[in-house]
Parts: sequence; C-alpha cells; structure tokens
Amino acid sequence: MSEISNLIKKMYGHYYRPQTISHISKMVSGDILAFKERPLEDKYSVIFIDATYLPLKRQTVSKEAIYIVIGIHSVYPNAQFQQCCVDVFRNISHKDRVKDRKEICDDFKAVYQSASKEKAIEQVTFMTDKCKK
Repeated sequence: MSEISNLIKKMYGHYYRPQTISHISKMVSGDILAFKERPLEDKYSVIFIDATYLPLKRQTVSKEAIYIVIGIHSVYPNAQFQQCCVDVFRNISHKDRVKDRKEICDDFKAVYQSASKEKAIEQVTFMTDKCKK
C-alpha cells in the first residue's frame, strides 16, 4: 500500500496514507470481482478511434487530423478502410524476388502518389497487367 501511495504522490502530487489506499481497495474489490466474473456476450463490436495531426501539402502546408480507426471488419463489412502504405510495402517486398523489389515498389508508389483516383486505378491496372506477363 505504501508503494501505491508513493506512486500516486509522484503522479498526481497528492499523498494518501497507506491505510486510506487499503480502505479504498477493500471498497472497490467487490465491484472489480463482479466485473471479472460477469457473463460475456456472444459478440462484441469494438471500434477504437484516434487521430494524429500531420502536416499535409495541398495548396499550402497545414496540419490536418488523420483518423485512425481500429475495429472488427466482419461486423461492419461495408466499412471503408485503408491499410498503412508501409505495411503494404513490406508485404509486397517480402513476396517478390529481390531483383524485382525496387521496380515493383516504385510502381506501387505511383499508385498512392497519384493525383486522382482515376490515375491510381490506371496505375493498379498497369501493375496487374505487368505482373500477368
């Protein structure tokens, strides 16, 4: 209890006596036990949403919120999602021959750096046709 008391003092600047911490722990222990032993539902839909601000260049450079959403796609099958480009690069590069990696990754860069959706689709078609040969 004294370690917890000292930790609270360091984190929040307020000191609680070890006896107070012990008393609070006893008061909530029943609720904690009930929470741990509660019946679970068959299905849960979980979505975690966060944002980070990154400098983006449009007409000018300004920081914009980029939303990060983590959830269960099987529950929301029509949800649109985008995989991280770095992860896609890793997946692509690990599945290709070493001598082909640079060319394939350069082709992929052209997809996500395209000026429009139409240009990106054209690049994907180009890459697909190229791989079929």
